[in-house]
Amino acid sequence: MYGKLLTTLCTSLVLILSRHPDKVNRKIEDYKIILKYFKNIKNTIDIGNKAAYNKARKKKRDDLKRCGLGLGNSDTGAYR
Repeated sequence: MYGKLLTTLCTSLVLILSRHPDKVNRKIEDYKIILKYFKNIKNTIDIGNKAAYNKARKKKRDDLKRCGLGLGNSDTGAYR
């Protein structure tokens, strides 16, 4: 998903460079802001995915404890 977006941005940048060389510096700054914005979105998504993963892992651990299975220090699910 991000690769396709980056390709689109780079293609647009090349078109801008070829057609309007006098506006290059301003457009490059615009693209830097856009790329920074999308990088922040990606980091936010990654943080959300990690939180969801940890929540599911904790739920699994709690369910196993409720069933009488202890996890100890590893996720082996061995009986205590």
